[in-house]
Amino acid sequence: PLEAFYWAVQLIGRLVGLVLLVATLLAVFNFSFGIRRLYIRILLHLFEQAVEKRRPPSRKESSDNLSRDNRLIQRHAKLTTEGIELLHADCASSDDPSKASTSSQKRPFHLSDLCVFVQSGIESIIEDEVTKRFAAEDLASWNLLTRTNKYQFISSRLTCYWVLGCFLRYCILFPFRMLLALTAVLYLVIGSLIIALLPWPGLRRYLNSILTPTAFRLFARAFSAVLRFHDVENMPQNNGICVANHTSPIDVVVLGCRQVFSIVGQSHGGFTGFMQKTLHRTSPHIWFERSESSDASVVKRKLEEHVSTPGLPPVLIFPEGTCINNTSVMMFRKGGFEAGGVVYPVAIKYDPRFADCFWNSSACGMVTYLFMMMTSWAIVADVWYLPPQIQQEGESSVAFANRVKRQIAGRGGLVDLQWDGNLKRSKPKSSLQEQHREAFRKRIYGLSVTDQMEGSGAG
Repeated sequence: PLEAFYWAVQLIGRLVGLVLLVATLLAVFNFSFGIRRLYIRILLHLFEQAVEKRRPPSRKESSDNLSRDNRLIQRHAKLTTEGIELLHADCASSDDPSKASTSSQKRPFHLSDLCVFVQSGIESIIEDEVTKRFAAEDLASWNLLTRTNKYQFISSRLTCYWVLGCFLRYCILFPFRMLLALTAVLYLVIGSLIIALLPWPGLRRYLNSILTPTAFRLFARAFSAVLRFHDVENMPQNNGICVANHTSPIDVVVLGCRQVFSIVGQSHGGFTGFMQKTLHRTSPHIWFERSESSDASVVKRKLEEHVSTPGLPPVLIFPEGTCINNTSVMMFRKGGFEAGGVVYPVAIKYDPRFADCFWNSSACGMVTYLFMMMTSWAIVADVWYLPPQIQQEGESSVAFANRVKRQIAGRGGLVDLQWDGNLKRSKPKSSLQEQHREAFRKRIYGLSVTDQMEGSGAG
């Protein structure tokens, strides 16, 4: 019996080693047999069964409507320029239809307007448009993951699917994915050490252009990732600045599967810090401390030097400065748009049915997050490369950043928000609060809405 057990362990070890070798070679040559895409199609078939089992036949149409818009409340008016102007149009048309066409003119404050301000305040308390962007994205149907929706008995068949799914994800896929991830880490660490010792810069850049994308493709396979790249003719070029919306640390892996970047980001400790140091050996990345105000000028200077030095890889920046939950794009910081280089916008959208890719760094650490991703079904993402943009004559860096943000939001099907992503970690700045108080005060006195809120959106 001991000899048989020893022989079985040797056989399993050789099979695992062979599979890892094949996966590494496939990642090097960027080739796939299509197994992951077949796996995704099977999962979609199971999810469709879950939807049909869970949805009552008599309420099928109403459930379809809920799947399109699963907000808690439907807002009638907001404390924004567009919302107040819409309110004025409604009031003018209800008081005198002949005045509806002139509703955009200045109108004195009416006491009845207070009801709309109170309503908007109550709506924001129930469900504001900012804090819900820092929580997991709502799903219209159950994807057989209890982390996105609590288990509910729907049918015996789906319960069996759920139990088998747990066994598959935790007992079969997770160990293999973990081995793939460790292989990718060792491959990247050993390869970067060897490349860093070479005295020829040109050879180092060439070898790094092979090493880093290969390692990231191995990482992607560790999450059973299926990545769809669109409009690749717009891919970032050397000395350019690539800006993208930010949902997860995996964004770097997704974009790094096709080319090498010099990443601009906050320095971390632990496993993330170890990976940052590893990447820094072979490419000029820029790491900074968010708490150090002096780092902003240093980062700006390094960006300007980077885009003006020929032959360097494009810079990768996430201008939001924090992770948002795959539903919207929040305020872009202007620092990356002041360096003077060509900006290459990129939109990333994850399919939430297979995994909740949003990383809430306040709730869990990097290791816990990676464990959750490796025990999810898969990571399915679409990446759109948008046409390159340059700052127009007379356009400020803030306006340039907002223009690029609108393009990314529109292409990725995301909500375009003006709020600062730092609200995830801190309260609104007193200056921002004062701006909105001043706008409200001016509205009471009947001043133009456009004049009131002009500076508020940029804040």
